[in-house]
Formats: sequence, C-alpha cells, structure tokens
Amino acid sequence: MRDAVRRDDLVARYGGDEFAVLVLGGRAAGELVLGRLKEAVSGAARALVRW
Repeated sequence: MRDAVRRDDLVARYGGDEFAVLVLGGRAAGELVLGRLKEAVSGAARALVRW
C-alpha cells in the first residue's frame, strides 16, 4: 500500500484487515491514489492465485 500512495499521503491500520488512507489534494488526487491501490491489490491477488 505504501508503494501505491504518494509520499505525503498517510496510510494507517484501522482494524484487523481494514486500512485508512488520507490523501491530500482533493478528489482528483484521491481518485489517482485509489486507482493505484486497486492495481496493487489486484496484482497481489493474482500473485496468490499463481502461487
């Protein structure tokens, strides 16, 4: 997750497997980071399936 967000964004564990991401810069910046996070999660899921 940290690789998907920008240096000034904040990633925090909210609960067991729940996380919060605070993104500076408004909606456009948030959508950019969200897209990068989706790609990261999708890539990790594909890696697990191949394992």
